[in-house]
Amino acid sequence: MALIVSVLLPLVGINGYIQMKYTQGYNADAKKMYEEASQVANDAIGSIRTVACFCAEEKVMEIYQKKCEDPLKASITQGLAGGVAVGLSFCFLFLFYVVFPSHSFVLRDKVFQTIVMGT
Repeated sequence: MALIVSVLLPLVGINGYIQMKYTQGYNADAKKMYEEASQVANDAIGSIRTVACFCAEEKVMEIYQKKCEDPLKASITQGLAGGVAVGLSFCFLFLFYVVFPSHSFVLRDKVFQTIVMGT
């Protein structure tokens, strides 16, 4: 029984570690992309008179929307990957919950048969 736990429990821990590292990498990338989009908005607001003078409101909005497309795609990818990672994590955890008791019952029955039945 201890052998089963020794084999299966590290898989659950490794899966959690991989999930944590995967989400940390995406968070840093998304933050960088949102900062670039925010910089466009800050520049436009800071020089609103110049933007209005040259009738460049539409151009600034197009630039801002283009800068926001990459973070949106990245967040969708992160959401899907995070969902798969959480699903796999729970899959491993529930498999652990299934395998451990079922094998412990099998071992208990075998031990009972050898002690009582002598076979």
